[in-house]
Amino acid sequence: MPSLERVPSAKEKIEGEFVFKVRSIPLRNDRCQKYYADIITARGRPLSCKTAVNDYSRVNKEFLATYRSEGNFSSHFWKNRICRRLWIRKKAGQERLPDGLFDRMAGKTAFYLKKIYRDFLDQTSGRFMAAVFLGRREFLPPEVRAGFREAGLMHLLAISGLHMGLVTAVLFCLLKFLRVKYRPRLIIALLGVGFYAFLVGAQPANLRAALMCAVFGLTFLLKRKPQPFNALGLSGLILLFFDPLWLANPGFQLSYSAVLSIFLGYRVRGLKLFSGPGVLVWIKNIFFSSFCVFIGISPLTAYYFEQMHFLTVFSNILMIPLFTAVIAVNFIFIMFSFSPVLALWSGTLLSFLARACIRLAFFSAGLPLSAVKVKINIFFLIGYYSLIFVCFGLLKMIFNKGENLPLKKILIG
Repeated sequence: MPSLERVPSAKEKIEGEFVFKVRSIPLRNDRCQKYYADIITARGRPLSCKTAVNDYSRVNKEFLATYRSEGNFSSHFWKNRICRRLWIRKKAGQERLPDGLFDRMAGKTAFYLKKIYRDFLDQTSGRFMAAVFLGRREFLPPEVRAGFREAGLMHLLAISGLHMGLVTAVLFCLLKFLRVKYRPRLIIALLGVGFYAFLVGAQPANLRAALMCAVFGLTFLLKRKPQPFNALGLSGLILLFFDPLWLANPGFQLSYSAVLSIFLGYRVRGLKLFSGPGVLVWIKNIFFSSFCVFIGISPLTAYYFEQMHFLTVFSNILMIPLFTAVIAVNFIFIMFSFSPVLALWSGTLLSFLARACIRLAFFSAGLPLSAVKVKINIFFLIGYYSLIFVCFGLLKMIFNKGENLPLKKILIG
């Protein structure tokens, strides 16, 4: 059944006892710890929300651990978004609740990865990898985060389909090397993707990607033809079944709009995207996918963040291959981490690639039109997507003119 827990309103203050689960690796300075947490109950009543925490107590919090503590909670509007924060006083009464086996495994895995990043990579590269592979963007220096944001490359820092696809591929190939049979190999790879999605946190983008991997894996197990639109729709229905309010989440809207835009773009036949040399085919497909995403999500980014990034289509041509290499070498680094010599060699290569990503993001952010301030309203948003729907139907009619399909079938797909 869907969760019956109450979600706090846009303007609300609560003081009392909270039960919450730590959802990010705590960062400690001289005054307090800062982390993100999922509030489970407030004053003994269910309260479902993710919040930032300023923790002034002396109790060191652990990743994925659950605590009961006294605190002050507040929520307010800021730039079309609801900001929530929990404040825990220095002498607040606190209690750690028992952890599940899965939480302990995920917590130890995250700390092991954070440790090898710290030991074998330079500081900037280690923080970058903690952000792009563990989903811990709070580790990124503010200037690096600003560079990716101004370049329109924040999608690379969000755990999404690229990460999940590479996790599945690496596990699948590794098990094939170990001569594991096809069906057990696929099941183990999908379980690994599920564990990774839990490790990096329950966000719409990574849950959508993990569920789509699971749906595709199930079709392969049943020897059926994969249906991308069905997989996308099923993943969305599952997420909304457990939390219908995610429909209003900007991350949910951006993630599904981006993937739907790519799927719809490739439904237009007659585009010669798979002809020519292999490298040229790869570049054409990266450009076309980036262009579809730009068309699909630009109004949403302007509505929520008041920015449009006109050069991100071209930046992705260089950044996506480089970023794919970063994730691939990261898996090699993790597998070699048991050997100091091999870990040092692979860590040096990983640091070089990570720094190259950061420099390329800074270069893209410094170009004209990389980030343009744009502010739109909800009526423009509705009109834009209505026009896109009509244009898509006309494009299918033009490029698929030999099929003589009725207009209703062309528009629906």
